[in-house]
Amino acid sequence: ERFRPLIHRMPAVVHTASVMVRASKELGLPLFVTEQYPKALGHTVKEIELPKEQRVYEKKLFSMMTDEVRGDIAKNSAIDGSQDRSAVVFGIEAHVCVLQTVKDLINDKWDVYVVVDGVSSQRETDRSVAFKNMEQMGA
Repeated sequence: ERFRPLIHRMPAVVHTASVMVRASKELGLPLFVTEQYPKALGHTVKEIELPKEQRVYEKKLFSMMTDEVRGDIAKNSAIDGSQDRSAVVFGIEAHVCVLQTVKDLINDKWDVYVVVDGVSSQRETDRSVAFKNMEQMGA
């Protein structure tokens, strides 16, 4: 919430994130949501309507791939028997949290897909460079 007035193309990011959240529910796909130190930076914007049962992980790392998230992803895979190693990533900021998450996922042998309309940064240049870096990494 605190980043709302600062993020380039924030209305598009919010809209796309909302669509992706609804799609995950409709398709029965797991959704992992993190917030960067919400005590200081605030929570996910209210327009992104998370399912009531949705767990939101607090993090202080740039990557969302904390030990807690990794553990729950592994548990989820064990429960549903899924061997799928595909991740769809969206959020802010492209050049920090999203980039580090993508890097960690690729290092963990995931196929990573970045939702361009659902990712941004405060500055357009940071966003553009982050997309180039993620593409070079294999996303």
